[in-house]
Amino acid sequence: MKQVKNIILLLFAVTIIYMGKVGASPVVKAYTYNQDPKANNYCITGTETTCKETSCYIKNSEAKCAAGTIIDYKVNDQETVRFHVMFDENNILTMQSQRNTIYNSVWYGTSTASNDSTHGPLTILPVLEQKTAGWTNVKDQSYTMGTTVFKTNKWTGCPASHGIQPICNTNTYTLPSRTSKARMITVQEAVSFGCYFKKIKTCPVWLYNYLARSASYGGTSNDSAADDAYWTMNTYNNTIAYDMFTEGDIDYNYTWGWEGPAAHGARAVVEINKVVKDEAPGKNSVINIPVKESKSGNQVVDVKDTFKAAYIGYCLGAILLILGIMILYQTYRKSKS
Repeated sequence: MKQVKNIILLLFAVTIIYMGKVGASPVVKAYTYNQDPKANNYCITGTETTCKETSCYIKNSEAKCAAGTIIDYKVNDQETVRFHVMFDENNILTMQSQRNTIYNSVWYGTSTASNDSTHGPLTILPVLEQKTAGWTNVKDQSYTMGTTVFKTNKWTGCPASHGIQPICNTNTYTLPSRTSKARMITVQEAVSFGCYFKKIKTCPVWLYNYLARSASYGGTSNDSAADDAYWTMNTYNNTIAYDMFTEGDIDYNYTWGWEGPAAHGARAVVEINKVVKDEAPGKNSVINIPVKESKSGNQVVDVKDTFKAAYIGYCLGAILLILGIMILYQTYRKSKS
């Protein structure tokens, strides 16, 4: 009987240590997006005092996450990134990072082989893929540019006139199948949110906030490290690619730049599974990981506070584990004597 109790005690100790490591949900916080400054739940960035929390990220929840919903998500054990939901479909959330994941990169090209969109975004896309390769809590995405349908169609080329929504109807380039943690937004997706080509302030604020001059066009904040735009996956013609512009619309630029390198950035578009209810924040989470905002705008785990939060749980588990082993050892010695 004593041996059974000792085994139970040992298993309990191991369970505490295991739960301390994996019990916390990857979703830290989630807020309903509302860019109406008169609304009582006004919330664009997730930092406003009027932001209201939402549980739309829970699997099979009655309410779907609307476009713009703000989610602080632990992409791995060290880093929490703030995202905006793009789509909520089949218990999978497609989200875009609130700020640039990559800064200062051309779409494609070098100083000697510039302004050619027929190869695809093969300068900036691999950089984004490498930057996000360690995001272990994010789903792998597999897609083939020119074949995979994004919202309405598969095409990579989207000719357009000023003041209208681009219509993608040709393949300027194709790419073999790629599997990665992140990609860039497509023009088809931007159009689905109401964005127009060269028609300012037609995009929702979350799509163009935190660029160089966002606050001058209805945004809340500028990002001095960012250029006026971040790249999309699509092209205007054989030398020009589309970007999301600081004035709140879809714009374009030569893949290398008008007068030298176009130092645009990229924002990570990722996919995650919705959270099972019992794993949601506050539901059986043993450790609530503290986070703080870095200078770049991403959130990072506060290591000092995290150690404080985990200290009691780990120590308790370790002590019980040691005691359990000692008791088992003593029981074993007695049985042999």
